[in-house]
Amino acid sequence: KCNLSCTYCSADAGPDQTEALSLEAALRHVDDWLLRSADEPQRQLVFSGGEPTLWGYERLDAVCARAHAHGVKIGMQTNATTIGERFVRWCRDWDVEPSISLDGPPWLSDERRGLGERVETGLLRLREEGIGFAVIVCLSKRVIDNIEAVLDYFADKGFSKLRMNTLGDPPRGRMIDAVNAGDLLRAKQAIYRRVEGGLD
Repeated sequence: KCNLSCTYCSADAGPDQTEALSLEAALRHVDDWLLRSADEPQRQLVFSGGEPTLWGYERLDAVCARAHAHGVKIGMQTNATTIGERFVRWCRDWDVEPSISLDGPPWLSDERRGLGERVETGLLRLREEGIGFAVIVCLSKRVIDNIEAVLDYFADKGFSKLRMNTLGDPPRGRMIDAVNAGDLLRAKQAIYRRVEGGLD
């Protein structure tokens, strides 16, 4: 389930989705994964969605406790539209540095995602609370065409930990801008210039 309907999302989620994974099934999956990954030196369990906070903190806590008992680090990818005191406390309880989806300034991010100003407010709240986070940017054609404005926005806001993701195939009925190798090269060149110049 998700409270957004991002046009390029590859997940089968959205406001109309009513089904959710049961806690019992989630714990079975976690137990199976813990067994299969027992020999790995570092393990991380990342909640994603849809919007994982809509699953409920009691269920999130139960899965975290099961994984944490085996030394597993917890992560979350969220749209940050539900950030409040409970989310901040959850991040502190489980030592989580969340990854937040935002495609640049709200006017641009809203073209494909929505609620950009609320996401920005959530990020500012996390920073005020001392919760580290990374921002995930999906490199659509519109984002690439406005890459300088996107990088200016993140630099102005002080959101310096960015992850740029290319887009896969969206589910049927959703839109995605065509991005070619030249577009990706332009984006990478702009990013490299900012890195070399200190992102300001």
